[in-house]
Amino acid sequence: MNYEYEEILKLGLKNVSEKKFKESKKYFKKLIKLQTTRYEGYLNLSNVFFIENKKKEAFLLLKNYLKKINTHPEIINAFLIHLFNSNEYGEMNKWIDLYIDRYDSYLLNLSLISVKYKSAMTSPVIRPANHSKNKSNLDNCPI
Repeated sequence: MNYEYEEILKLGLKNVSEKKFKESKKYFKKLIKLQTTRYEGYLNLSNVFFIENKKKEAFLLLKNYLKKINTHPEIINAFLIHLFNSNEYGEMNKWIDLYIDRYDSYLLNLSLISVKYKSAMTSPVIRPANHSKNKSNLDNCPI
């Protein structure tokens, strides 16, 4: 474990908890420069971008990490959470399909369930032609 890396991470997280986002971003960017393949700097920087409503930057940062560096489960989960919070269910479904078979992650499975649920809730309900909104199907029940 790299002591310097851990200390910088703590300082960045401390600044986030104090809502000093500009300062925290400096620490997370420093983490990325210090060790380009570790995920913590990317993950926390994307979270700060998301807090600042800079969704495009957050998505781009995580997407680049996944495509160019590593398919780390923590980055995948963060990416899916950001997509879910942005109501980007179609995009979320694409990314779940890419990783669901490779990783046994409860968050990936929960994301899949969430996307399917949201899709079902937002799809128009198709009723048979003889169905009335006000009439219960129980009225036609033979029992």
